[in-house]
Amino acid sequence: MAFKNFWYPKYNEGHTILIMEGGINAAGDIDCAKRMIALAAVCGFNVIKWQKRTPRLAVPEDQKNKIKETPDGPMTYLEYKEIVEFSINDCRILLNYAKFMEIQMSFSVWDMEALSDITSNFTDDIPWIKIPSAKLTDTKLVSETLNWAKQNSKQILVSCGMSTDREIDELIQLSKQILGSNFQDLFVILTCHSAYPADVHELNLNQINVFKEKYGIKYVGWSNHATRIIPTIASVYKGATHVEVHGTLSRDMWGSDQLSSLEPAGLFNFTSGARLLEFSEGDGVHKLYDSELASRSRLRG
Repeated sequence: MAFKNFWYPKYNEGHTILIMEGGINAAGDIDCAKRMIALAAVCGFNVIKWQKRTPRLAVPEDQKNKIKETPDGPMTYLEYKEIVEFSINDCRILLNYAKFMEIQMSFSVWDMEALSDITSNFTDDIPWIKIPSAKLTDTKLVSETLNWAKQNSKQILVSCGMSTDREIDELIQLSKQILGSNFQDLFVILTCHSAYPADVHELNLNQINVFKEKYGIKYVGWSNHATRIIPTIASVYKGATHVEVHGTLSRDMWGSDQLSSLEPAGLFNFTSGARLLEFSEGDGVHKLYDSELASRSRLRG
């Protein structure tokens, strides 16, 4: 055994899948990414996730040559995305480290080449693949990922931030068509607000159960981009089966996602709070506990 959540070990195993989104917060630095994996493991997350892109395919044409100021000086947006991207060998190193730390690892894929890179190298090592909100309407990418999920009995996660009702309806229809009888077990949709960071007044956590009822989906989760911890923990109470939060070693680090990420103390407060909430839910049936009997005898005679 490597690391476990040694602060609250008995809450480490719960029914909600807790995902730390590493995203691009490691900026392509392997040592930084390893520290983030260790952080996720110690805090008790089930999975840490990174983003996988092929920049020349994933970056919109009108963005490629825009100049971006970086700690390494000005460069085009395409050059910047290439620098922060993990290679397949990098991903293999990180997967091996995640296994050592006894935490699962997976990826969001942003284009067909990235999907092929992950599926051809790591299918046996990952629990699922995620489609990010930005790619929910990419029918080819979604379809191929759904087919991969069906063929390998793996889940597909899809975030639905910045999407219309019609776009989500079409996603559900396509997913049911491809997955067939496996839809309930393999499809996971995550409600999401795609501002970075998101305003807590617009989080709309009640979507979780609305989606379950409207679409007849077993697995509905929450992908968080807010910086407040309480609503994120509350998503578990609202019935989220999967909860994803962005994590960082420090918000002072350079990068576009750092300010919408939780730092180490916040990550621990989230995971321990989520597990404590699960542990305290109970079955709703009133009972007299043995632990109350001494007080009952003393106070009632």
